[in-house]
Amino acid sequence: MSDTTAGTTDGPTAPSSNDDDDVRVVLESTLLTCPEVFVYRIPPMMTSGGHRAEDWNLASPLETCSLVVKRVDSACFLDLMSEKPKPDGPPGATEPHLFAKCHIALDFDDETKKIEHWVEAVVDSSRYSVIR
Repeated sequence: MSDTTAGTTDGPTAPSSNDDDDVRVVLESTLLTCPEVFVYRIPPMMTSGGHRAEDWNLASPLETCSLVVKRVDSACFLDLMSEKPKPDGPPGATEPHLFAKCHIALDFDDETKKIEHWVEAVVDSSRYSVIR
């Protein structure tokens, strides 16, 4: 189930008789939430064949995060959220923080702005992918 919110880019406004003061409505919806994903430090590709998961030291991820995929207007955002200790909380208390963000501005007329530019499948596994 997706969570949809609406906001404006100009903040609250009073009704106006001038048509030039249009308020732009920005729609945001959560498309996917994945509670556990693993983030790896990916070495440079050795060949032009693509990334290989076997080169990533899969036993030692850089971070364990949750993934939230959001749509904001025509853009898509991949947010990788990690946990950090809560500064004034009891021992063991954590709070989420943004570990990494991928902004995807799709344009189906431009080859460099398709989803495969930002999210790339690896050649040796269907379980892993690379995001920019």
